[in-house]
Amino acid sequence: MDPFPVRFALVGCGENAKKSIVPAILQSPVADVVATMDVRLDLAQDLAGETGADLITDKMEDVLDDDQVEVVIISTPHYLHVDQGVSAAERGKHVLTDKPLATNVPDAERLIRICQKRGLQLGVLFPMRMTPLYAAAADLVARGVLGRTTGFTCTRFWKKPSSYWSGGYSGRVRTDWRAKKQASGGGMLMINYSHNLDRLHNLLGLAPQSVYAQYDTYNTPVEVEDYFSVVVRYAGGAIGSLLGSSATPGGTHHPDRIFGTQGTIELSDPLRYYTAADLPGVERESWIEVPCSEQVDQGYLALVENYARAVRGEHDLIVTGTSALSSLQVIEGAYRSQEQGAPVKL
Repeated sequence: MDPFPVRFALVGCGENAKKSIVPAILQSPVADVVATMDVRLDLAQDLAGETGADLITDKMEDVLDDDQVEVVIISTPHYLHVDQGVSAAERGKHVLTDKPLATNVPDAERLIRICQKRGLQLGVLFPMRMTPLYAAAADLVARGVLGRTTGFTCTRFWKKPSSYWSGGYSGRVRTDWRAKKQASGGGMLMINYSHNLDRLHNLLGLAPQSVYAQYDTYNTPVEVEDYFSVVVRYAGGAIGSLLGSSATPGGTHHPDRIFGTQGTIELSDPLRYYTAADLPGVERESWIEVPCSEQVDQGYLALVENYARAVRGEHDLIVTGTSALSSLQVIEGAYRSQEQGAPVKL
């Protein structure tokens, strides 16, 4: 087995690479950045200065030709993820991609297949699955607090600034890809709710069967939705409800809530739950608080470390391409449902 650290290349050195991926790698003794690549060379130089990367380039081919590089982290606009991931896998590089895995399910499945065929690790940056909040909720679900899962609600009303659509939250890169349907794959459903759906599906073991959606663009000069309502039906009968907006004056957030025949879990800070189940060491019919928080930054660190150890064969990979696919199935299905004006089977 090769020694640590695992050697990563950053492909795409924009907002998320700067604020989330690089800080996580710098904290980890099992991961190192040896190459930075961006079509804007100044961004690659900036992150090379932070990480000490040897290779600084604006060409993907340079990364793929570098024998030092074991893993390619893809943090580029959504529409590039699959082609860049396939190119990396064809050259024997492991792939860790920012969410979403792809802008559509067939492309995602293509990337999954080539990584499986070549025995490469394919991970997705869904840090919500690696946080203390997720671990506490998973423990409660395993202990039977919910009983049989009956559904969930996911509700966010944001007021994203107009500058978001041309530069993200940081303004690090001036670009309009988020506002274009072909480049982004969609609006808040794709950009934000992919995180929540991934967390809820994997926490509860949910397999989506059908989806019905309505959405529109009311308050933003973009091609993607800024308001939506989605209902998802799952194997076993559970019903998920997604409601949200990226352009609501005032903005208001609500924690994700999970419901079952015996209890309710609120994914808040602190986590709260209520159960009618008679369980050892669990107080019945009273709201209980569990001191834990989202800590998404720590989720990125835990995800990078799990990924590196999976590459070395020490651990199984937790956030796999296959396990990340169901969130994309729901989102793509929601967009098709609106187009067809009817529920869509998945």
